[in-house]
Amino acid sequence: YSGVPCQILDDECQCKQSHMPLDNITICTLFKHRECTEEAIKKIHNGSYANRIKECWCIDACKDTYYEYSLSRAQYPPLNAAKKILEVTEDYQTVSDLRENFIRLHVYFKNLAIENVQKVPAYTTMNLLGDVGGNLGLFIGANVATLGELIDYLARRVHVWGWESNK
Repeated sequence: YSGVPCQILDDECQCKQSHMPLDNITICTLFKHRECTEEAIKKIHNGSYANRIKECWCIDACKDTYYEYSLSRAQYPPLNAAKKILEVTEDYQTVSDLRENFIRLHVYFKNLAIENVQKVPAYTTMNLLGDVGGNLGLFIGANVATLGELIDYLARRVHVWGWESNK
């Protein structure tokens, strides 16, 4: 599943299929599944909802496998090999018949690399707590330093007042 079909099913049918991980939406009954969700899924595959761009709150699939492919072709068997095959078999009369019924298939991976994409939060709870604690420590430390300077200032001021009054 993907996010957009999940959102469309919720909007159109007011229910979800049993494999969809949304907790706040009820699972479709068999009748509703047959009446609504199958039709909605057909419309999704036919492209009826292609222009629908909507913010989707469905979670992403846990695993997605994608294989890149390329296609190349040539006539098989080659003409000289086809003539030799026609000499030894009576099943085919012409090279064209032979080429319509024979295939040589090679399957190769285009790329042998595996790409693993993981979603990780950019800012975790521990980062938040660390930043709040660091800022609190900075502000409390600044306040204590300011308080110490204020006490020092007042003590010097009292000392100077007392020295001037004794003169």
